[in-house]
Amino acid sequence: MRFSEIKRRVDSSSTTITRRLVELEENGLVTRSVLDTFPTTVEYMLTEDAQHLAPSIQSMYDWVVERNVALL
Repeated sequence: MRFSEIKRRVDSSSTTITRRLVELEENGLVTRSVLDTFPTTVEYMLTEDAQHLAPSIQSMYDWVVERNVALL
């Protein structure tokens, strides 16, 4: 996924997204690939470890959504 697509999906500032992507990369959850194009293209991919975490993260997200609905 390219940076602009991530930015569009999460609706956050470029600075915040950049910081989070660096943290995810440092923790082995995202890989960053610079493609030899003009202009330069950068793509991010989930690592295998991140893919294994996806069901747990989805479960936590679902719990938060259900809890917020119950509180309304």
